[in-house]
Amino acid sequence: MPESDVTVFSDGDPALRGAGMTATREPVTHILDWFHLSMRLHHVEQAWEGIRTIGNLNILLYQVAFHVQRLRHLLWSGYVREAVDAVRAMSYQLVGSLYGRTPAVEIRFRRFSQLVGNLLTYLTQNGSSIVDYCRRHWSGRPISSSRAETTVNCLVNARMNKKRQMR
Repeated sequence: MPESDVTVFSDGDPALRGAGMTATREPVTHILDWFHLSMRLHHVEQAWEGIRTIGNLNILLYQVAFHVQRLRHLLWSGYVREAVDAVRAMSYQLVGSLYGRTPAVEIRFRRFSQLVGNLLTYLTQNGSSIVDYCRRHWSGRPISSSRAETTVNCLVNARMNKKRQMR
């Protein structure tokens, strides 16, 4: 229908946005899937948990500790600019902290720094597709493509006579 709005949920792949516009020949609202965004945050949070207890890093990296705790809330509420600023501040503070540590700690630091850098790139590339997920959720509108993905998984598994989920 020409008068209905088309909303595309994706993991941030730019090709999908173009495919949606080509298929409908209408304007498409692109929304970054909350599940995929949340998983990126989860990786950063896990890596931080792995290094925050080493020595007094929680005190030395006070900005990182502060921002890791609030990133999920900022993005859930649609505060993209604030989230990008927080990730930049984390990245800036990490640059001077990578060196002069034991090799095991330095490996963890490098991994955490890489995840923070990847998150910054992901947010800047997909910032216009991040919405106020909280408002959408409470108004009963979808925030993720998980229902569709689950349905497809079930149908494929039933068709292929599989007992276990696709991996």
